[in-house]
Amino acid sequence: MFLSTYAGSVEAVLCSGASPITAGVLRLLPSLRLVVTASAGVNHIDLVECRRRGIAVANAGGVFSEDVADFYHMENGGASSRVWILSKFKDPYWKEKRTSPKDYYVGLRQEWKFRVEEQEGLVNDLRNMGVRVPHRRSLEMPTTNKREYEAAVSRIKEENNRMLMRRSSPINADNKYHLNLVIFVSS
Repeated sequence: MFLSTYAGSVEAVLCSGASPITAGVLRLLPSLRLVVTASAGVNHIDLVECRRRGIAVANAGGVFSEDVADFYHMENGGASSRVWILSKFKDPYWKEKRTSPKDYYVGLRQEWKFRVEEQEGLVNDLRNMGVRVPHRRSLEMPTTNKREYEAAVSRIKEENNRMLMRRSSPINADNKYHLNLVIFVSS
């Protein structure tokens, strides 16, 4: 009943993994401009069809992760004013900087590899969501010695953090959508 009455005017859809947004559902909603899912994953949304039609897609991103607690802490009086939602590298190699430069350098190179792989995943996510992928200067930086690795790791962490924020943004297609929302919950 709802679809037959309002399908032509629906501009946004709120869904979850239990309510897939298929090409068939999208065809029923000719005015749709935004799909928002309450889940972190987007495999229940036809991203190819959304991209083809210029429909923005937003997900919960890392909202269910421990990084949310860090974000909340920073927003509510934490020590740092910079918002980091980036996953933490598990090896605390930075503690070795003064006592064991060789171990520090090995850990630094390991983090570089970890961040490059992380960035590849983020780039794929952004492309699948139809979001513009920013230029990644860190991959062009030299990494032949400790100082260059430090600069490159610092740069790639900043780039990855920005991509994570872009991926998690509720309005992700270059922030061009400002809507009066009619919400449809698929059942």
